[in-house]
Amino acid sequence: MKDPIVYRSTHPDVLAHWDAKGSREAQQAWRARVDATVADLGFEGRNPVVSETIFGATVTGVQHPADQPIPDGWRRHPHLDDAIAPHKATKTGKAAAAQLRQLDLPNPRLGMPGGVPKVASAAHESAFLAPAVQRIGDAVYLRWSQEIAAGDARLIDGAVWERVPLSEYYAAREAAEQDGADQ
Repeated sequence: MKDPIVYRSTHPDVLAHWDAKGSREAQQAWRARVDATVADLGFEGRNPVVSETIFGATVTGVQHPADQPIPDGWRRHPHLDDAIAPHKATKTGKAAAAQLRQLDLPNPRLGMPGGVPKVASAAHESAFLAPAVQRIGDAVYLRWSQEIAAGDARLIDGAVWERVPLSEYYAAREAAEQDGADQ
C-alpha cells in the first residue's frame, strides 16, 4: 500500500480561497441558492440531483416521484428513475437548464492558489489523483492518496505550500477533533 502525501499552507490567498469555496458558510450559501432555484422552477421542497466528477459538481435535475406526470419542459432524468431533468429541446427546458448551470458547487480544489493541479498523475502507476482539501485550524491541507508524479509536484509553489510528514497531518487532525476546531 502506498502512503498518502500531504501539503500544508497558511498563505492568506489559500485561506481566502478556502473561505470562498470550501468553508461551511460557502457550502451553505450554495445550498440556499439551489433551494431558491428549485423553488423558482416550481419544485419547492424537492431535493436537487447533483452530478459530481473530480472536476466539480452541478445540479442536473430534481427529485420527482416516478408515479407523477412529468411537467412540460422536463423529461425523466437519464440516470435516475425518481428524478427529472430539463428537456433541452423545449424552450422551457432550455431556460431551466440555463438556471441549473449557474449552480456549480463551490469546489476548493479548482483554482487553488500556489500551482496546485486539480488532477495529478500518480508517480508509480497509471492513475490520476485529485487531492482531498481540508482546513484544519489556521492551515489548509492537501492530501493525495499516494505520491504524485514529479512533474506535477514541481507545479506546486514552495512559497505557498510545504510538504509535511503524515504524522504532522494526523496530529493536526486529531487535535482539531478533540478541540472541535475542524472546519
